[in-house]
Amino acid sequence: MFHRWSNSERNLVAMNLLENMNLTGQELAEWLQENLVGEYITRMYSHSIETRSGYEIIISENEGCGACLNGWSEWAVKRTGENLGVVTSVKYKEAPDYDTSEQFSIFIYLKSRPKIEVSGDDGAGNGFYGWGFHLNVEAIEKM
Repeated sequence: MFHRWSNSERNLVAMNLLENMNLTGQELAEWLQENLVGEYITRMYSHSIETRSGYEIIISENEGCGACLNGWSEWAVKRTGENLGVVTSVKYKEAPDYDTSEQFSIFIYLKSRPKIEVSGDDGAGNGFYGWGFHLNVEAIEKM
């Protein structure tokens, strides 16, 4: 008999556990598009997203030079909360002055709810101290 996979089952199989994967803002938006569409967000905090299928996506900023601004990325979520809904798409948009900075916005669109907007800065600077974001995906242990 043929088994028809639900979106959450498909994402559970497809989403791999990750440890410290370094991504730019654009690469992070692409990863979220590939892995979050069809997922139900149960909790959204400033640096983590929890899904109904049992994953926590943790996004950490790069910590750059201790004496200057090079390598310090920024990540700011404009809306957090619980039971936010099913993700329908994720879009990336560069800031208008991208030629002088690494600023961007990521929009997470939800079914029947307002979108979640994230603003960020890749923080590359001179490139010697790293840039972007560190992505970790962990399984949530259910009681």
